[in-house]
Amino acid sequence: PMPISSYVVNTPVVNPSGSVNILQGDSILLQASGGTSYLWNPGTLTTASIAISPSASTTYVVTVTDNNGCSSTDAANVIVASPPQLNVQDRTICLGATATLTANVFGGGGNPGGYSYLWNPGGLTTQQINVTPGVTTDYYVTISNTFGCTVTDTATVTVNATIAADAGLNQQI
Repeated sequence: PMPISSYVVNTPVVNPSGSVNILQGDSILLQASGGTSYLWNPGTLTTASIAISPSASTTYVVTVTDNNGCSSTDAANVIVASPPQLNVQDRTICLGATATLTANVFGGGGNPGGYSYLWNPGGLTTQQINVTPGVTTDYYVTISNTFGCTVTDTATVTVNATIAADAGLNQQI
């Protein structure tokens, strides 16, 4: 009788594996290992590494074949997020009054995650701040999310000087 040979395919590995987050317009390098030939889907690339810049979230599957003709697959889910939009409204106050500034965040598809805030001047790290400037002042807020995206906006707080009321000289009738 002829001996029966068995071949073991090394399990392919895709780096990064699982889910990876990128911003729209960014690119990423996917690398596979564990075989002698590779086929990526979508697309028909046959190299172990591919540089991609998808416009939408996509799962990339690689089929890896070893020199014995045995195959296995692995996948990477590339989640594409668009940058968030940020808006802080300008305010006008009287001298000595307080203005509330709020960093309004919207957009940013692809589960952008939580945001961190940094206001300048002041160094505060909350979404909303209260300020009482003595003169007209620009306040900058920078937000950052878990995708590594940062966006900055400016709010101008205009301070109107107080006007002293004067009805003229006292008169006796």
